[in-house]
Amino acid sequence: MLLEATMISVREACADNPEATCLWTPGANYKQHELSIFEDLINAAFGYFNNPANAVCPSSDHMRPLHGVAKQFHKRPSVPALTGLLLEMLPVFDLYGAFFSYEDLMLSPRPPGAEERWRPIKTGLLQFKAYLNKNSMTQETAQWLDRIWPQLMAQADRKDHATREMLADRAFFGGEELCEIFAIPEGVKIHAAA
Repeated sequence: MLLEATMISVREACADNPEATCLWTPGANYKQHELSIFEDLINAAFGYFNNPANAVCPSSDHMRPLHGVAKQFHKRPSVPALTGLLLEMLPVFDLYGAFFSYEDLMLSPRPPGAEERWRPIKTGLLQFKAYLNKNSMTQETAQWLDRIWPQLMAQADRKDHATREMLADRAFFGGEELCEIFAIPEGVKIHAAA
């Protein structure tokens, strides 16, 4: 992956280059893709598990973030489907780790070892779904996931491909929020930062 200073110079060199094609974008307001919304849902579930009050006396107030995110889906999950997310703590933590490993790559300065810790989102999703399918209490969650599964897989493939290109020094973070990944066009000189 390009060093941060090198990425900045590549970003500047590609600013007006129409050949710098966008490999990944989270979408307008980060909500164009089901994958972006699903990541928010997993983050809300992770937050629920990390609230010590929920271990003693789970409150419906603590479920509010999950319900708020769920409303953003085109195919909304039912209340039992959302509850099913909370029956499987380990899979939520595993999938959260995959999403978080991508977020580490976006940080400035980038944490040491972020490239080595990156996990493909598609792999995390497949493992998550396998967990849900094994638990009879999470069948409604698995059925809801089946309804958005093709979109999640296609978007995860695209995001993972873009990330692999970036890790191989063939792409960079760009866009207004620096959360999009663009391919480095042929002919653009990559100069290592001094």
